[in-house]
Amino acid sequence: MNSFSTSRATCRALEKYPWLQNRSVDVEFLQHKVPKVDAATLAPAQHHENPDLEWCPPGHGNVYTALYTSGMLKQLLDNGYEYAFVSNIDNLGAAIDPAILGYFIENRFNFMMEASHRTFQDKKEGHLGKKKSGGHILREIAQCPEDDLKDFQNIRKHRFFNTNA
Repeated sequence: MNSFSTSRATCRALEKYPWLQNRSVDVEFLQHKVPKVDAATLAPAQHHENPDLEWCPPGHGNVYTALYTSGMLKQLLDNGYEYAFVSNIDNLGAAIDPAILGYFIENRFNFMMEASHRTFQDKKEGHLGKKKSGGHILREIAQCPEDDLKDFQNIRKHRFFNTNA
């Protein structure tokens, strides 16, 4: 998944690898773009000299919607793919252990996430929590109100974070 602002550079860089070209599955798909908000008025931001600066990518959470709406999910399914390993750009060295994939398949899970204990260095990373209604949630710092930031960064209370792999 790529953003509108990095797509061209990524595609140029991938031209060095001819085996990635002319495949039945595209090498990238674009995430959506959302309007930036003017902090003073809360209206959509305006940049008359460069309207592209009025937009920003929504982030990793857009992966599911963008997979579907871009047509990439259909391409993958039409080409026999059954599983996807998703890793954030911060963690491109990540690889899945075949034993974990086997465990995932054997147990027919819909979703699995790698998580780790938070340390002081991870206090700004998204943390895992339990919802009052049941189930789990991944909460990112961007979702955290300013008055809740100290609690969000409490690594004793919120002990696990998503490694984005």
